Amino acid sequence: DYVDFHFKREEVIMKTCAFPDLEEHSKLHRQLTSQVIDISNEWRNDRNEETIHKLRKFLRQWLVDHIMNTDINIAKYTKGKEKDIRVALEKVG
Repeated sequence: DYVDFHFKREEVIMKTCAFPDLEEHSKLHRQLTSQVIDISNEWRNDRNEETIHKLRKFLRQWLVDHIMNTDINIAKYTKGKEKDIRVALEKVG
């Protein structure tokens, strides 16, 4: 649920800021969400340490790679649009 929540808010920010790679970035979000769901379902079906380790490793890699290397590119489009972003995010919840 958190992954979906995070990506929904991020995409609202990108749309508000006219981020040029919104569609491609959203596609990446769908892929990451699918991976998280698959690993989570695997965990629900077989609660073993290997699966939880796999989920934690994936989430760490996602944090470092996606957020720190990919999402950083969004920042330059947000300058001067703080109010618009705040209003758009309030509508999302």
